[in-house]
Amino acid sequence: MSEPNPYAPPAVGEPEAPSALTWRLDGAGLLVKNRVVLPMVDLETGEHGGDMKCIHRTYRVANAFS
Repeated sequence: MSEPNPYAPPAVGEPEAPSALTWRLDGAGLLVKNRVVLPMVDLETGEHGGDMKCIHRTYRVANAFS
């Protein structure tokens, strides 16, 4: 895989404000805001294009205060 990782964080000196971010890496996971569309990339191989299938996954974070 010689192409850059499309899920890699931006290489900038100052991070963006948290409210402007639509996605971020958190340990071993990828966190995204509602209705964000990510590029067609195989998360296991990093390949893109070709015959790919879209899947939708929803996880709800448990909140100890609700």
